[in-house]
Amino acid sequence: MELKNYWLAVKKRLWLILLCVAAATATTAYYTFDRYTPQYQASSKLVINQTFSNDSGVEIMDTGAMNSNIRLIETYKEIIRSSAIMDKVVAKYPELSATSDELIRSINVYSVNNTQIMMISAVGLSYERTAQIVNGVSTVFRSEIPRIMKINNVTLLTEAPMLNNPQPVNQPAVSNMLLSFIIALLFSVGLIFLLEYLDDTIKTEDDILKVFDVPVLATVTSIEKKDMKRHKPLKAGEPYATLNR
Repeated sequence: MELKNYWLAVKKRLWLILLCVAAATATTAYYTFDRYTPQYQASSKLVINQTFSNDSGVEIMDTGAMNSNIRLIETYKEIIRSSAIMDKVVAKYPELSATSDELIRSINVYSVNNTQIMMISAVGLSYERTAQIVNGVSTVFRSEIPRIMKINNVTLLTEAPMLNNPQPVNQPAVSNMLLSFIIALLFSVGLIFLLEYLDDTIKTEDDILKVFDVPVLATVTSIEKKDMKRHKPLKAGEPYATLNR
């Protein structure tokens, strides 16, 4: 097929492309938004700032202490995600209606860019409840660290704020609809070319010449009802068919 024939084939069945693309995109959009559940993230930050007193009693921090604090974060991560901390969070905040295992699964703890700052975050269906969990874990952790580690070097930097209009961290996957649009477009165009390839009906004079290897002597023009109303009836002797010479 020549390029012009490809275009004519697409143009003839353009309705098929529009139907496939519209159906696929609409179906994907329906399932994307119908099954979408917003999730909210809250986080608090803690600073690990162990210091030493000099001869004058002034608290100072040296490079060695900073490196020690950074290494301690790895230990604190495991302590936070342990039943020793979560059991006390459950007991102190019964309004959370959560078990220790649920809190452990919902909490993420990590250091910020290899610094002395440690972040506690959680994701949930309710921002208010998620913020309460994060702040509750941070509070209990700070109070329990001196007993567990025999050192008091954790300071609350920022707690999870209570927002009036929190924004979900997950958004409907618009990329799914775009992918569905592209796939439906390619599928429909490919289907059109396949139908055109399988169509062996004779439509033009060139088709007759290729199939029967004989020239076309005459053609009969099709007349629709609207043409009959628009034009006067043919008179005797007027040509109805054209002859190819």
